[in-house]
Amino acid sequence: MATTKIGFLYAIKDGPGTFDLVLALFKRMPALFTLTSDGSDTRVVHMTVNDVEAECGSCERWNLKGFISAPDVLKGRMVEAYYDQRRRSGHMTITPQ
Repeated sequence: MATTKIGFLYAIKDGPGTFDLVLALFKRMPALFTLTSDGSDTRVVHMTVNDVEAECGSCERWNLKGFISAPDVLKGRMVEAYYDQRRRSGHMTITPQ
């Protein structure tokens, strides 16, 4: 991605597995998400998770809030995401500061 649009809804093409998500929640280790805007341009971001909420009773779909810890150009930006742990997909919005 040449530029990153703030407030734009990005598709999560690949996200953390169960163990990595648990580490992100309880050990504050960054979770890696691969984002895409149009199917061809991709960017990997490291998200530090501050808040998690179950989307449904399946315990496989989550609403996440946190901030980007890498890459440097986006570091510190707040993000909100819906993440389906089984499919390792979802969507993420980089919120304006």
